[in-house]
Amino acid sequence: MNTTFKTLLAAACITIAATSLAVAEHSETGDKPHYCVKGHHQNLPHAGVHGFGQPHFLHGIALTAEQEDKLFALHHAEVPKIRAQMKQRQQLNQALRELSQATPFDEAKANTIADKLATLERESAFNRARTESKVLAVLTLEQREQAIKNKAQFGKHDEMHQPTGFRGRSHQRPDIRS
Repeated sequence: MNTTFKTLLAAACITIAATSLAVAEHSETGDKPHYCVKGHHQNLPHAGVHGFGQPHFLHGIALTAEQEDKLFALHHAEVPKIRAQMKQRQQLNQALRELSQATPFDEAKANTIADKLATLERESAFNRARTESKVLAVLTLEQREQAIKNKAQFGKHDEMHQPTGFRGRSHQRPDIRS
């Protein structure tokens, strides 16, 4: 019994030491969980907003104070619309979930809800495109070109992070040839 206790104590000490070493290495390298874990972007955070009211494709572009104010006002005006659409999307999805669990499935009602969701998605896509156009209109020609390059680069980043198929193999659709 005394040997078992010593063995368990030794195993616990080794586990604690290994965990401490891993934590120390993690903090030494400066790895941050919100950064790209694939390693092909040094310190570029995942796509999203890099400054308040700035889309990811403006990252690294020096903006004037006037441009920043215009972009802030533009995005500030969009927030209530986006929030309302999000709430409506949640309500419609909840209604569709509840309808799918009902004993007599009402196809007509489900179709109506699905149509509303499709309309909402179309409006959201249109609003995003319109807002992006307004953002690009605030930029100078050089800034616009850089923003478009950034957008293309982030598009490649998104492609690299697409889900894979079974056991990590890329999932190829038979109807699409590259």
